[in-house]
Amino acid sequence: MGDKQISTKNEKKPVEYFTQSEIDSLIDYLDKFTVPTLCKAFLQDRDKLLILFLWSTGLRISDALGIRLDNIDFKKESLTFKIRRQSQKVDHTISLDKALLFEIFKYRDTWRITNLLFDMSRDNFDKRLKGYCDAIGIKPRSSQKLRKGMAMKLLGKVPIEVISYRLGHSSTQTADESHSKVTPEIEKRFLKDIK
Repeated sequence: MGDKQISTKNEKKPVEYFTQSEIDSLIDYLDKFTVPTLCKAFLQDRDKLLILFLWSTGLRISDALGIRLDNIDFKKESLTFKIRRQSQKVDHTISLDKALLFEIFKYRDTWRITNLLFDMSRDNFDKRLKGYCDAIGIKPRSSQKLRKGMAMKLLGKVPIEVISYRLGHSSTQTADESHSKVTPEIEKRFLKDIK
């Protein structure tokens, strides 16, 4: 008899997420790809900023699409937005890095954005993201995988409480269950200094 793989209910599929090198490839592609019209240039800049924004902040796509310029405090380098906690919406503030703030400034000033930062639907963005992934030859993923990728990037570098806070989770248990899967990259990060 041949070997068979037996699956159980408890087996989980591997967690999929974007990696830093995939994000670098996406941004490089968007930076180098020239578009024939002003309208397409705007869409490309918007999509690039949204990829960087989701990767840097870890926001859910639905939260990111509701961000307005007045949610961003440029002096304090922070972003305040609403999250759901026990059936109530509460303010949640996270820090923004200078590189992302620079991209937001550039986008705002170039395209004269005055209110909503990303005026589009989740389905539209996921379709465009899939197209970019196809164009550079990486496995197409949804916007949710940017959030998971950000969490995986931080895992092992900062305490789980920081990741949990950034993601807007009410406890570290949620972050542990959703994002704290050990991968070869994480293992390597921890083991590289051990002799």
